[in-house]
Amino acid sequence: MICALNGGHAVIVSADLWNAISRIGSGVHAVGFPISPKGSNHPYVGPENDEVPTAGGSWSGGTMTRDGDAGWRWKPHLAFDANSASDAEIAFGSRQPLDLRLRLIAHIPLAGDDLRITAAGRRRLTAALSESGGHDLLSSLACGRVDAPIEPEWCLMDDQYGRNDSWGASYEASVSGSNGDPALRSSLKFLMPQHTFSTIVAIVDLEIDFDGCQPQPCPSDTPAHSRLSLSEVVEFFTTAWAIAFDILPLALHDGLADVELAGRPRVGLHLISERPPNSGGDRTFRLTDLVDLSPFGTTNKQRLSQLSIAVLGRGQLSEPDARVVLRQALSRLAEDSGFDRPDLVQW
Repeated sequence: MICALNGGHAVIVSADLWNAISRIGSGVHAVGFPISPKGSNHPYVGPENDEVPTAGGSWSGGTMTRDGDAGWRWKPHLAFDANSASDAEIAFGSRQPLDLRLRLIAHIPLAGDDLRITAAGRRRLTAALSESGGHDLLSSLACGRVDAPIEPEWCLMDDQYGRNDSWGASYEASVSGSNGDPALRSSLKFLMPQHTFSTIVAIVDLEIDFDGCQPQPCPSDTPAHSRLSLSEVVEFFTTAWAIAFDILPLALHDGLADVELAGRPRVGLHLISERPPNSGGDRTFRLTDLVDLSPFGTTNKQRLSQLSIAVLGRGQLSEPDARVVLRQALSRLAEDSGFDRPDLVQW
């Protein structure tokens, strides 16, 4: 048995739990001390407990969870951060912008030295992209919007816009409109830590040109005929979450299941009008012209051009779990932006 002090109170924990905590990051300094499960005043935390809360660590609290034969794993608490707009432009290229951009950017703090992308890892990633649901990222949104054949293929990005070496893997795919220009364009980036960020970063961007998605050009400051629905936004972010945590990390490892975290994951969600009001262009759009946010009610922000929020404490998730977290995040985002009915959305 090991005696852990938490808030001046002695909590006795089993040796296997204490050893598991000690192996994660910098041990109790990171994940905190174990505390008695909620509703329990028993000072002993032993084999009968499958979940044990932790508190007081630099990673802001969580729960040690027994994962069958795999032993104990730490699950950080779920939280949201509205101060995430700065993530919107990290590693974004300088190409001519389209109308709307959706972005998921995941900061993944992994333990380990000399993190780098290998040739074998790049082959794993390329194969997974061709076999996975990554094509759904474009195909489902193009369906009903683009008449041209929908056969997006992922290819390496030009080095002007993305790096492909030991420190980065960058791919793109597009669907052309009737005029031959991209109607939908997506880019994927997996980047090693560098001077602008201290964690591994996985980025999934989707851009849409609504002139390429409907017969007539979109009038400025007018809702697009084929604007995205809220359910399509959720579907995009759900697919993007899986790409960020299940596919892009294949460039580094066989997967993240057996890799220890070195902190709380942070996932930024961004909805951006690339032609905002007062931008000086001949075509400008409010975000609500491009995405139907009416299920959230109304807001007095008349010139809304960007919505951003970060999800803290969630990494790899099953599709149903990711969908639940994303709905919570989008509702929180809408509430932070003054919408009056986000808690009443019928998902």
